Amino acid sequence: MTGTIKTATTAAEWKAVTTNNSVAKALLQVRAHVRQVLNGDRLGMFVFGGAGLGKNYIVLDELAKHGHRDLQPITPASVKDLLAEFHNATFDIDRHKRRKQALPLVFDEARLIFETQANLNVMKMALDGGKDAKRWHSGYIWFAMEHNGYNEDTGEEKFKKVRHKGTSLAAPLIAMTNKNLHEFDRKMMDHAEALLSRVPPIMIPDDPLSVWEYVVYLALSTDVINYHKGKSLPLAMRAQIIEWFSANLYNLANVSVRTIEKVRDDFATSSPGMLSEDLELHLKPPSKRTDKPGPRQLDWAALRTAFA
Repeated sequence: MTGTIKTATTAAEWKAVTTNNSVAKALLQVRAHVRQVLNGDRLGMFVFGGAGLGKNYIVLDELAKHGHRDLQPITPASVKDLLAEFHNATFDIDRHKRRKQALPLVFDEARLIFETQANLNVMKMALDGGKDAKRWHSGYIWFAMEHNGYNEDTGEEKFKKVRHKGTSLAAPLIAMTNKNLHEFDRKMMDHAEALLSRVPPIMIPDDPLSVWEYVVYLALSTDVINYHKGKSLPLAMRAQIIEWFSANLYNLANVSVRTIEKVRDDFATSSPGMLSEDLELHLKPPSKRTDKPGPRQLDWAALRTAFA
């Protein structure tokens, strides 16, 4: 499959990467679906793959645009954790009443919530029916301190711990994971298929060449490698960063935006005598490396200038 992919070479082709590249198109779809969830047009969305390519950044950016700048992704593990998060998103414990507008639930590194039947069942219930459906879990137990009169001697308000049962599951749901959501254990398959029929997941392609093209596009068109700690890096150094990243494509431990940023940091801070050793840390172990050459090197400085 890798050999059939034609990557950009000319400036015009690099500028069209967001239209033609499979990774770029998947991430645009992620942004569109996150926006639809936050606008109430979708009950939820799942995305998997694409480690270090910006899923989290896209979600946080859309949260901020929708008035949730302080909301951070969470990582529930057990069904109890999962139900507690739904409860916090739908019920204002301080005011002791259901929220008029449920908070978005954003799960990151969410592998564990896809690995038990109980978790899958909760999410099926949360994503069942339209946005006006009740979507309620009756088995969740929670406690609240409630008003219980006043102390006769001091006049101070008294409280008592009251047991409650049940929680709403009607919260916008966004889950990100690197787990392959097209592959489940046989015992989980029926539950997984039932869940994913409600919300088909978006897959970020993992073909190294497609990921490389997307990462290099960002390096050429944005400030991903332009600065280190606020200091602008020389154009020649930026070209060297892309050249090294490209030459070592098939031996990189992780082909991602995160990796090229770390390579940038090494070029900016490592001493000449240590640079090669520092760059070596981004590669696979020697026993797992290949002689396969990376993509054809281009005039990266000229291409970067074409985006200016």
